[in-house]
Amino acid sequence: MTEIKKIFFKHHYFKLDSLVFPTVRGKSWINVQTDDTVLVIDKKLNLEYEVVVLENRLMQIEDLSYAFIRWDGTYADELGIHVIKDHHDFVDLLNSFRRFNKIKSIEEEVCVLWLLKEK
Repeated sequence: MTEIKKIFFKHHYFKLDSLVFPTVRGKSWINVQTDDTVLVIDKKLNLEYEVVVLENRLMQIEDLSYAFIRWDGTYADELGIHVIKDHHDFVDLLNSFRRFNKIKSIEEEVCVLWLLKEK
């Protein structure tokens, strides 16, 4: 049996309160299939729950709308609400989770997954 893939969230993003939500990951996530089950681990709230992949596709960061990156990357912590200002700010957020293979340009591709919480 194949081990279930895990998606870790360091912050509790507002999008995680929705039934359907996106996440932006590295290009290798394109190998996750539609209808696959993935385990979401919200480290901030110490929660784990399963989601189903509704869609995944490769997209250039610059092709993601401002409304999308703002929704995807906004979270609150003890310092306040962190809102994405532009595509370069979004890249900075993505790179903050990467030790290696930092994104160098908004022209690079990422994998956008749309996830559905299982009840």
